[in-house]
Amino acid sequence: MGENKLKTKEHLVYSAGELFALHGFESVSTRMIAEVSGVKLSAIHYHFGSKEKLYVAALSYAVAHDPCADFSSIIAENSALFSTQEGRAEIIKTTVFRSFYDHFKGDSAAWTTQMVVRELMKPSSLFPLFVDVVVKPDVEAAARLYLASKANASTTEITAWIDILHSQIFLYVMAKEALEVMRGEGSMDANFYRGVARVVARAMILELELPLPEDLQ
Repeated sequence: MGENKLKTKEHLVYSAGELFALHGFESVSTRMIAEVSGVKLSAIHYHFGSKEKLYVAALSYAVAHDPCADFSSIIAENSALFSTQEGRAEIIKTTVFRSFYDHFKGDSAAWTTQMVVRELMKPSSLFPLFVDVVVKPDVEAAARLYLASKANASTTEITAWIDILHSQIFLYVMAKEALEVMRGEGSMDANFYRGVARVVARAMILELELPLPEDLQ
């Protein structure tokens, strides 16, 4: 019985996540989730209590099961590099390349990435929770990295620098199909994303006037 309950709960998270990723939190009803998942409406209330709590569970699943590298995680893994210019350049390069790989590797459930990106692009009423858990650690770590090289930088300069990476990823996640129509089917392949990552990494490193790693020169 316990195993069946667990399977039902996971199935609801997955089915709801797909709907939330496609339509957004406000546009999805518990009835829609019940119909798509093939369970009774009462099962949602039994396992989660409300649509809000189911959304939080789905978003938590997306972040945990499809984690994407960010400045916070890469700095934590390579803290010894932070103190030198060359080291900070390596941190930027690693963050950019791993971010592109994690978002476009193609072997994860599409809805997990889409749900996270949708929350950033079209915030739901639960966005403040998402900011605290996912966004703030990345932005704060990126700001520390920027200020380590340019101590007197303005908030606008720091934000624009961070957005060099984020805006590119959002573009390719949200507009992939349209871009492939314009540029040709299959044009958005692994080689393309590696090439973009190289351009983005160079731009972010040079903006901080850090030395380019040899493989980016």
